[in-house]
Amino acid sequence: GISLGYPDKELFRNWAANHIEGNKPKLEVFKTLSTKSPYLIPGIQEYKKQVNTILKKNKLSPKIQRRIRKNKELFASLLYTDEAIREFINSYRKHPEYQNTIFVITGSHNLTDLPKQDELSRYRVPLLIYSPLKTRSVRFKELVSHADIVPALLGMLGSKYEMSIPEQVAWLGTGLVHKKPFQPNKSIPLYRYKRGIKDYIKDKYFLSGGTLYKISPALKITPHDSDEWQDTLEEELRNFRAINNYVTEHDKLIPREYSIFKSFAKEPSKEELVWINSVFNGTDFDNAYDTARDLALDGNRERALLLCNFILEKVPGHADTEILMGRIHGWEGQFEQAMVVLERAVQKYPKYSDGYSALLDVYFWSGQNHKVPLLERTMDRHDISTEEIHLKLKRAHNQINEQNALNAAKAAEELSPTILEP
Repeated sequence: GISLGYPDKELFRNWAANHIEGNKPKLEVFKTLSTKSPYLIPGIQEYKKQVNTILKKNKLSPKIQRRIRKNKELFASLLYTDEAIREFINSYRKHPEYQNTIFVITGSHNLTDLPKQDELSRYRVPLLIYSPLKTRSVRFKELVSHADIVPALLGMLGSKYEMSIPEQVAWLGTGLVHKKPFQPNKSIPLYRYKRGIKDYIKDKYFLSGGTLYKISPALKITPHDSDEWQDTLEEELRNFRAINNYVTEHDKLIPREYSIFKSFAKEPSKEELVWINSVFNGTDFDNAYDTARDLALDGNRERALLLCNFILEKVPGHADTEILMGRIHGWEGQFEQAMVVLERAVQKYPKYSDGYSALLDVYFWSGQNHKVPLLERTMDRHDISTEEIHLKLKRAHNQINEQNALNAAKAAEELSPTILEP
C-alpha cells in the first residue's frame, strides 16, 4: 500500500492470497522491509532468543559478541527475514511455474546501523541467484553491481529463447560473470545512501571523498597514490553525474511511448509557469497538492488541473494528485477522461481506498454502475473496506436494482397483449 509496508512474512502471505497461476513469462518484485529500522517484526522476543542461542553455540570474538548484543533487534530481524524467504520459496515449490523460476535475492545497501569497516563496506550487499534449473552451486568472486543483473539475466534469456531485446538499451551494467575479479575498464557509480552519487569505481580503483583507494580481491581497500588514476576517476565521476542529471530531469531513460502508464502531464507554457511559480515555489509537492485541491473546491478547476499537471510532471507517483485530477474531470462532467485517470490510479495504487471512492462516484454520476461489480471484486481482493466505500457500494447496488426493475417492467409491458374494446 502507501504505508512503509508489511512485515516480510505478511508480504509473502498477501502475495500468495492474490497469486494467479499463468503460463506467460512475468517478473515479480518484492521489497522486504523487516530488516530496516526500527525492526518491528512479529514475535521479536522469540527471535531474540534465537540470537542468544547462536551467541552461546558459536565461538565469536568478544568484539563481535558485543556488537550483536548491542543490536539484538537488528539480528533478530535478519533471522526473521531469512525464515520468511525460506518459507516463501518452499511454499512456491507447489506451483508448476516454480520449475521455470529464477529467484534473485539482494539488498539495496548495507546495514547502516552497524559500524562500517571502511568506505567501501557501505556498498557491500549479498547477491544470491537460485533456480531449480541449476544443477550445482557456484560462488563467483567478480566485482559487480546491481546494474549488472538485468543485462546478465536478459542476455541469458535472449540467447536461449526467442526474446526480442532492443539494439539500444539504457543499461549501465555489463553482466555478472567475467574471467577475473576486476574487469578492465569496468565502471561502477555508487549511490551513497540518501546523499546521491558520491563514489566511483573503475577497474580495481575506488574514489571516495576525494581519496583514491586500491581494491583487493577480498574487497579490502588501501590508499593509493596515483595522479593519473585520481584524475581519471574524478573526471568520469563528474561526467556521469552530469549525464545522470540530464537523463533523469528530462525523462530520457526510456521513450514515453514505452511507459507502462500513459502520462497525462504536459509541460506548462511560459505564462502558465509564471502563474505556477506565483502559487508554488519550492519542493514541497504535498503543499502544492493542497493548493490544487483548494483551487478545485473553490471552483477554479482549470487552474487546479494546471497545477496537478505540474506536480505529476515532477512527481509522477503522487497518488493524491492523480486522484484529484480524476475527480476534477468528473466534477466537470468529463466522465470518460475521469474514468481513464481513476481506473489507472486504482491499478497503480491498489491498496489506496481514496482512488476507489473517487471512481465509484464517477461511475454513479455517469450512470455506469454496471462496472461496479468488477471493481468490487478488485476491492475485495485487496481488503478495501471503509464506511465511505460501503455507503457508495450500497448506493450503486440500489441504482442497479432500480434499473433492473425498470427494465423488467418495460419488457413485461412490451410483451403483454393489447386488449381492444369491442
